[in-house]
Amino acid sequence: MPASVTFAPDEGVLRLAHGTLSVLALLAADPVDPRLHDHDVAPHVAALRRAGVLGRSGVHEAVRPLTDAIATATATLALAIADRRRARRCSGWVGADLVVVAVPSGDDPRLFDLVADRPAALPALVDDLVGLVPGAAAPAAARPLRVDPDGFEALLAAPAAAPEAVAAALVAGDADARAAVAALAAGLTTRWALQVIPRGGGDARRVAVLDAGAAGLWREDDRGDHLLLSPSDSVAVHAAVAATLG
Repeated sequence: MPASVTFAPDEGVLRLAHGTLSVLALLAADPVDPRLHDHDVAPHVAALRRAGVLGRSGVHEAVRPLTDAIATATATLALAIADRRRARRCSGWVGADLVVVAVPSGDDPRLFDLVADRPAALPALVDDLVGLVPGAAAPAAARPLRVDPDGFEALLAAPAAAPEAVAAALVAGDADARAAVAALAAGLTTRWALQVIPRGGGDARRVAVLDAGAAGLWREDDRGDHLLLSPSDSVAVHAAVAATLG
């Protein structure tokens, strides 16, 4: 979408189109980056100036803590959330003293609100964004499920599919496994994945979860030739989120 900025410092509001957010992050990392003079970037820089985010003396004082945190972040994060109606993506920068997260605006998912908080508050923010309900229990008497990625995606797209589709989703499993994967597909409300990538090297950390309502919470791990779905609960998922965030 076109460059767009809503800035109300007294209300703590900074809302940006995705492209404008990318330019602000670029500006934060290097104010003299030559890419800031590219033709495609100019409308976003102009929008930041019109809104008052950028001025003759640089970034507005209310925004400077955010751009400083983006510039000095030790890791970046990506959070993908999908339900039956829509998909959303959040991005963020994790620093020692401040975390900045771009959250899709409720008014228009093409716009992002910048939210800043202490790093210790980030796991709770992720819980809120993905709708993790405290006290959600693991599926009763459930065992881990090994599923074929393509077969499982086909089942999620048509959860009322024939038993043959349920069987095709499983790499191996008995009647209990078939019943569990069918209930998971039918009850799925939200599927989300959080990935944290350290800056300057290091392995990315990831946690992915399926929230199947009455069919419970399931951790999703990519094992290459199959997905391993493991029953979980809200306490364990919250701990996994905290560990992923580091």
